[in-house]
Amino acid sequence: MTQRGDQVSTQELEQTLRVLAKLVASNGGGDYVPLFVRIEDELKARRASSDARSRARALLQQEQAI
Repeated sequence: MTQRGDQVSTQELEQTLRVLAKLVASNGGGDYVPLFVRIEDELKARRASSDARSRARALLQQEQAI
């Protein structure tokens, strides 16, 4: 498991989400739904943060080109 301090990598979260998806889809998997949603939300937040940083960099590059 690759970790930076107490932080789990995005790759590990994606792998965990796939495992949870199998559990949720199985009979009796309803107990795993809250965990599935939590991991899914964390991945969305990380992607949104990454996208925001990319947009900010692009904006700065546009300003420098002027």
